[in-house]
Amino acid sequence: MISDLPDVNDYAERFHSNKKARFKERYEEILDDNKVEEIKPSVQTDISLEQEHVDLVRAVSSGFHQTSRAPGSESGFKFSCVDPLSEEVGLDNGADVLLARTREFSRVQLCVVACEVDDSTVPSWISNINSIHSTFSDPSNRDKILDQIGAGSKTLDEIQYITLIKPEDYGSLSFSELNGRCNPSEYAVWSVKKNGMSEICHEGGELIHKELLDVIQNCFDYDVAENPIEYTLGTDQVVPLSNVVYRLVRGKDIYEDAEEPLEFTRSEFKSKFAEKLKLSTPEPKKDEMIDSAVRDMLTTGVQIGIFSKSSPKLDRSDYRIMYKGSDDAKTAEDAVFTKYIEKVAENRLQIQAFEQAKSEFSTGQKGLSDFSSTEVE
Repeated sequence: MISDLPDVNDYAERFHSNKKARFKERYEEILDDNKVEEIKPSVQTDISLEQEHVDLVRAVSSGFHQTSRAPGSESGFKFSCVDPLSEEVGLDNGADVLLARTREFSRVQLCVVACEVDDSTVPSWISNINSIHSTFSDPSNRDKILDQIGAGSKTLDEIQYITLIKPEDYGSLSFSELNGRCNPSEYAVWSVKKNGMSEICHEGGELIHKELLDVIQNCFDYDVAENPIEYTLGTDQVVPLSNVVYRLVRGKDIYEDAEEPLEFTRSEFKSKFAEKLKLSTPEPKKDEMIDSAVRDMLTTGVQIGIFSKSSPKLDRSDYRIMYKGSDDAKTAEDAVFTKYIEKVAENRLQIQAFEQAKSEFSTGQKGLSDFSSTEVE
């Protein structure tokens, strides 16, 4: 996500007149002393983590695809949706994927999966599972999720909670370290292996449903069935943005033989985005959530310069994809990442310069006389 830029002029108003200019000058000096190229590696690292997170979401969604070819579906559990209950409790509740199966006597069993990357954030893994457990323990939320998956008349059994990780992020941990701080007793850790294989494996913890344990205890290949999704609503914009651009250009160039493969309408963009996003949210709320995400992505696309609404070549379309190079899908996709990284790095540099200038001009270092009499601390 592209952060809002600080209002340097507005902040400078708190100083006496002679200090305003000094604050702005110092801000510009800090900017000049630092380079965007120095910020880009950290932006690229953040994007890599986002892509790794999406890879985990895609793996479990594919492994439990609704087709019978998916090995995980042998357990009876099948992929239901991403971002369960996000419209009720927000995207920060931690739940990424919902698996579900219907049993005899009108019962439904759920498995909620939280995908985690970066072992430096283990405390957040625990807080996410505890947050998810709290959300799904609420009787009103349990009724809502049953309604959303078309099982409103059924009874919900105990829920299985899963943390899905990469083996390298789990290597130095023991299950007891996590389990001891997690609230749900129905808790387990799975891993996704990608080095020369594509397997989901059970790492530790209790699986309360025998059939689920049977399919995963010896690992299974999750890459057998076609992947139903490419991102979640909470994924950093650059991932769905680049994916949609790739599919738009590829579709127009190869399948539609369009005269202008780099032009598209808002409706086309929305349709492509929704194709690879499966939500359980009922209409009209679902459409509102997708509209909001599309609006934000199109705004970001214009901000970073990958989209133009004012190109002289535009005729019946709303936007044109703008970049240098051949008009093939892969080049267009790569251009999204390049332009996004550049813009985010520029913004971070300005934010860092602002925060450093603020610190240097803080009351603790400069004294109250440096500030105008109207400032309220």
